[in-house]
Amino acid sequence: MPQEAGIQERARKYSLKKYSLALLDTVVTLALLLIFLATGLSRALTEGLGFIFSSSYFTVPVYLLVVILAYYLITFPLTFYQSYTLEHEFSLSRQSVKSGYSGYFSLLSWLIFCLY
Repeated sequence: MPQEAGIQERARKYSLKKYSLALLDTVVTLALLLIFLATGLSRALTEGLGFIFSSSYFTVPVYLLVVILAYYLITFPLTFYQSYTLEHEFSLSRQSVKSGYSGYFSLLSWLIFCLY
Protein backbone atom coordinates (compact mmCIF):
# COMPACT_ATOMS: atom_id res chain seq x y z
CA MET A 1 0.00 0.00 0.00
CA PRO A 2 2.71 2.60 0.74
CA GLN A 3 4.12 2.11 -2.76
CA GLU A 4 0.69 2.76 -4.30
CA ALA A 5 0.38 5.95 -2.29
CA GLY A 6 3.74 7.11 -3.65
CA ILE A 7 2.65 6.33 -7.20
CA GLN A 8 -0.62 8.19 -6.70
CA GLU A 9 1.24 11.19 -5.28
CA ARG A 10 3.57 11.27 -8.30
CA ALA A 11 0.56 10.98 -10.62
CA ARG A 12 -1.13 13.87 -8.81
CA LYS A 13 2.00 16.04 -9.09
CA TYR A 14 2.38 15.19 -12.78
CA SER A 15 -1.27 15.96 -13.46
CA LEU A 16 -1.09 19.27 -11.61
CA LYS A 17 2.02 20.32 -13.55
CA LYS A 18 0.53 19.20 -16.86
CA TYR A 19 -2.72 21.14 -16.30
CA SER A 20 -0.83 24.19 -15.04
CA LEU A 21 1.38 24.19 -18.13
CA ALA A 22 -1.66 23.81 -20.40
CA LEU A 23 -3.24 26.84 -18.72
CA LEU A 24 0.03 28.77 -19.04
CA ASP A 25 0.22 27.82 -22.72
CA THR A 26 -3.29 29.19 -23.27
CA VAL A 27 -2.47 32.43 -21.45
CA VAL A 28 0.77 32.86 -23.44
CA THR A 29 -1.05 32.27 -26.72
CA LEU A 30 -3.76 34.80 -25.87
CA ALA A 31 -1.14 37.32 -24.72
CA LEU A 32 0.80 36.90 -27.96
CA LEU A 33 -2.36 37.42 -30.00
CA LEU A 34 -3.26 40.52 -28.01
CA ILE A 35 0.25 41.96 -28.36
CA PHE A 36 0.33 41.14 -32.05
CA LEU A 37 -2.94 42.95 -32.69
CA ALA A 38 -2.74 45.78 -30.14
CA THR A 39 0.77 46.96 -30.99
CA GLY A 40 0.12 47.13 -34.71
CA LEU A 41 2.56 44.36 -35.59
CA SER A 42 -0.11 42.65 -37.65
CA ARG A 43 -0.79 45.79 -39.67
CA ALA A 44 2.92 46.51 -40.09
CA LEU A 45 3.52 42.96 -41.34
CA THR A 46 0.58 43.22 -43.74
CA GLU A 47 1.78 46.55 -45.10
CA GLY A 48 5.38 45.34 -45.37
CA LEU A 49 4.32 42.26 -47.29
CA GLY A 50 2.05 44.45 -49.42
CA PHE A 51 5.10 46.40 -50.56
CA ILE A 52 6.97 43.21 -51.41
CA PHE A 53 4.09 41.39 -53.10
CA SER A 54 1.63 43.26 -55.27
CA SER A 55 -0.89 40.41 -55.21
CA SER A 56 -2.80 39.25 -52.17
CA TYR A 57 -2.42 35.70 -53.50
CA PHE A 58 1.16 35.80 -52.18
CA THR A 59 0.66 38.19 -49.27
CA VAL A 60 -1.78 36.01 -47.33
CA PRO A 61 0.22 32.74 -47.43
CA VAL A 62 3.49 34.50 -46.59
CA TYR A 63 1.74 36.39 -43.77
CA LEU A 64 0.51 33.08 -42.35
CA LEU A 65 3.94 31.49 -42.71
CA VAL A 66 5.63 34.37 -40.87
CA VAL A 67 3.05 34.36 -38.06
CA ILE A 68 3.19 30.57 -37.63
CA LEU A 69 6.99 30.56 -37.66
CA ALA A 70 7.15 33.36 -35.08
CA TYR A 71 4.61 31.57 -32.88
CA TYR A 72 6.55 28.29 -33.01
CA LEU A 73 9.84 30.00 -32.22
CA ILE A 74 8.41 32.03 -29.32
CA THR A 75 6.54 29.13 -27.73
CA PHE A 76 9.23 26.49 -28.34
CA PRO A 77 10.74 26.64 -24.82
CA LEU A 78 7.36 26.06 -23.18
CA THR A 79 6.46 23.35 -25.68
CA PHE A 80 9.80 21.63 -25.12
CA TYR A 81 9.32 21.67 -21.35
CA GLN A 82 5.73 20.43 -21.63
CA SER A 83 6.34 17.57 -23.97
CA TYR A 84 9.94 16.51 -23.32
CA THR A 85 11.39 17.69 -20.03
CA LEU A 86 8.29 17.04 -17.93
CA GLU A 87 7.82 13.56 -19.42
CA HIS A 88 11.43 12.68 -18.59
CA GLU A 89 11.16 14.23 -15.12
CA PHE A 90 8.43 11.72 -14.29
CA SER A 91 10.10 8.85 -16.21
CA LEU A 92 7.24 8.64 -18.69
CA SER A 93 9.38 8.81 -21.81
CA ARG A 94 12.68 7.45 -23.03
CA GLN A 95 12.77 9.28 -26.34
CA SER A 96 15.79 11.32 -27.27
CA VAL A 97 15.44 14.95 -28.30
CA LYS A 98 16.31 13.99 -31.87
CA SER A 99 13.61 11.34 -32.21
CA GLY A 100 11.03 13.27 -30.22
CA TYR A 101 11.37 16.52 -32.12
CA SER A 102 12.26 15.41 -35.62
CA GLY A 103 8.75 16.29 -36.83
CA TYR A 104 8.81 19.65 -35.07
CA PHE A 105 12.17 20.59 -36.56
CA SER A 106 11.17 19.39 -40.01
CA LEU A 107 8.06 21.59 -39.84
CA LEU A 108 10.17 24.59 -38.82
CA SER A 109 12.68 23.94 -41.57
CA TRP A 110 9.82 23.59 -44.08
CA LEU A 111 8.35 26.93 -42.95
CA ILE A 112 11.73 28.63 -43.22
CA PHE A 113 12.26 27.06 -46.64
CA CYS A 114 8.87 28.35 -47.81
CA LEU A 115 9.81 31.89 -46.80
CA TYR A 116 12.84 31.82 -49.07
